[in-house]
Amino acid sequence: ALALLVLRRNSHVKIAEFIDELWSDNPPVSAKTTVQTYVYKIRKLLQRSGCESILHTRPGGYILSISDEAIDLYEFERLVKEGQASLNKEDLETSSKLLSEALSLWRGSALADVAAGEILSAYITRLEESRFRALEQRVEIDLQLGRHLELISELKSLVASYPLHERFHASLMIALHYSGRRSEALDVYKRCRRTTVDELGLEPGEELQRLHQTLLSADPPLGAVVDYRPAHEVQSR
Repeated sequence: ALALLVLRRNSHVKIAEFIDELWSDNPPVSAKTTVQTYVYKIRKLLQRSGCESILHTRPGGYILSISDEAIDLYEFERLVKEGQASLNKEDLETSSKLLSEALSLWRGSALADVAAGEILSAYITRLEESRFRALEQRVEIDLQLGRHLELISELKSLVASYPLHERFHASLMIALHYSGRRSEALDVYKRCRRTTVDELGLEPGEELQRLHQTLLSADPPLGAVVDYRPAHEVQSR
């Protein structure tokens, strides 16, 4: 209940929404009373912290009044937005710094300690997607900044965590190549291809295959290695 109030801060959250979140299609007869009990407990917790005045009862529901700046999520989204603005101005150093600051606010998965129902699950999906996009973008920017050696360890961890994510594999291959470890980069492709074939019954995507072929050449042109992304993504930048 508290997580829903925080994510919907400064908005009227109806009791019916609490019930949908907590019990979905099978609420008990006492659902409304139980929600009121949960909110009462939240109010007592806030009271002990000296901020009980931020929780307001409204007809059919409640409002938690808190400033956006008090929530890490707002700070994350602000930093990502500013990072994107810097990227649009081709200020890669600032963009990387802002995105790194945004990602440093995370301490694990979104709402990791909350038993999420349908409403919170939707929020979790959106939050994780935002985090993932910011991470992809920061890695790509750091590659463009030439931070290849610094990225290798992080990218190895990412491909282990996301074995079917081809962009992370491509980024690791590029970082290894620029660090003078082309044979390791080729091994990354082999492992990715094996996983993709075994898990999905498919060959790796065209971009990853093109990067692999570039690395196989006797003297791969470095510029060609960087622009492994689809043409429409390169042109959109």
